[in-house]
Amino acid sequence: MPSSCAHRPPECPEPSRFFREPNVLEALTGRALASRIHAASATEPLRVWVPACGAGEEVYTLAICLLEQFQAQGKMPRLQIFATDADDQALALTRAGCYAPSALAGLDRPCLERYFEPPKGRCRQARALLRNLLSTAVHDALRHPPIFSRLDLISARNLPAHLPREVARRFAASAQFALRTEGWLLLSTQADASAAREQFAVLGEDLPIYRKSPHNPRRTESPAEELEAAHSALSELNIQLNSLREERALLGMELQHNTRRLEAGNDDLAGLIDMLQATAVFLDPDLRIRRYAGGAEALLGLGQADLGRSLAALKSPLIDAALLAAVRHAAATGTLAQKEVRCVNQRWYLRRIQPHDLAGAADGVVITWVDITPIKSLQEEVARIAALEQQRIGQELHDGIQQELTALALLGQNLRDALAAGAAAGARERQ
Repeated sequence: MPSSCAHRPPECPEPSRFFREPNVLEALTGRALASRIHAASATEPLRVWVPACGAGEEVYTLAICLLEQFQAQGKMPRLQIFATDADDQALALTRAGCYAPSALAGLDRPCLERYFEPPKGRCRQARALLRNLLSTAVHDALRHPPIFSRLDLISARNLPAHLPREVARRFAASAQFALRTEGWLLLSTQADASAAREQFAVLGEDLPIYRKSPHNPRRTESPAEELEAAHSALSELNIQLNSLREERALLGMELQHNTRRLEAGNDDLAGLIDMLQATAVFLDPDLRIRRYAGGAEALLGLGQADLGRSLAALKSPLIDAALLAAVRHAAATGTLAQKEVRCVNQRWYLRRIQPHDLAGAADGVVITWVDITPIKSLQEEVARIAALEQQRIGQELHDGIQQELTALALLGQNLRDALAAGAAAGARERQ
C-alpha cells in the first residue's frame, strides 16, 4: 500500500473498516494490477467491481490505493469503480462518502487531508476526486448474474466468508464471466476459497487473490459431480446469456439516447450558424473536410461528395493559396486568424480560421465566413458622407474667410480714405 496512506492495524476484523489486510492490498495493487495500471487508457480504463459495498469503506480504500499506484507510475488516473449492494440505504451511504472519526481511524493525516474534506460536525466526506470515480447500482451478487463485464478486479471481501457450496461456485462462475482474461478476484483472508481455487489460479498461497486465466485449475470430480457441474454451468450460461441480452439492450438504449443528444446538438449548432448567417467548414487534422454547415453549398459549391476531400482540391474563389497557407499556419501553431476578404461577387466576408481542440488535443481547423457586405456598405456610405461633409465645411470655411477678408479690406480702404480726407481738410484750415 502506498506510503502516503499509512495505516494502523484495525482493532477488529469487521468489514466496515478502511485498509483492511494491508499486505493483501499491497500485493494486489503493487503486483497483480501493476501491468494493467500501466496499460490503462481513456478508452480502456481499469474497471473494478465491489459487490456488497456496504457503506463504501472498501470502495474508497481501493480507490485511494489505485490512485496512489497510478501516481507512482506517473500515469493519468484511468479508473472506473462500480459499487453495488442489495440495500438502497447502503448505496446512499457509499455515494455520500461521509464517515465518522472512528471509521477513519486507520488513515494518517496526509491521507485524510488529501482524500477527505475538512471535518463538518463529526464527519468527513470523501473528496469529489474519489466520489466521481464511482457508479452505483442496486444488485444482489449472490442471487443475480453480474451486470458488468470486462472487469479487471472484483473485490468480494464484503461477501459472507462462508457461503453454501453451490452459491460459492455460482458466484465464482459469475466472476469468471465478468472478468477480462488475466482479471483478478479478491476475497477476504477469512473466506472459504475452495470454489475460487477450483476456477482460478492463486497469486500466492498466503494471499486471497485469484487470477482468471484461459486454463484454470479444476479439482477431480466424480461422474455424478461432473454431471451436476455441467448442469450448473449450463444454467449459469443461460443466466449469463440473459445478462448479456440485458446489457446489450441497456447499451442500445444508451446509444440511442446519446445519438439523439448528438443529433440535437448538431441541429442546435446548425441553427446557430444559420441564425448568424455564417458558413462553416470543419476540417480534420489532415485538413480534409469533415462536415460543413450554413450556406456552404451556395457559397463554396460543396456537396456530400466533398466530405473527406482535401480542402486544397476544392475549386472556389474563396479557397486560394493565401487561405491554404493561413489554414496550415493555424493548424501548426494553434493560433486564430481572421481577415476581411472580398469575393468576385463583390461581397465582403469576415473569414475566421480557428484550430479545433478536442479534450486538449488538436483535432483540426474550423473556417467560418460571415457576410459583412451590409456593414462594409454602411462603412463606405459613412466614409462618403464624411468626405462630403468635410468638403462642405471646407468650402464654407473658405467662402466665409474670403468674405471676411474682403470686408476687412473694404473697411481698411474706407479708413485710409477717411484719414486722407481728414488730413486734407486740416491742411486747408491752416492755410
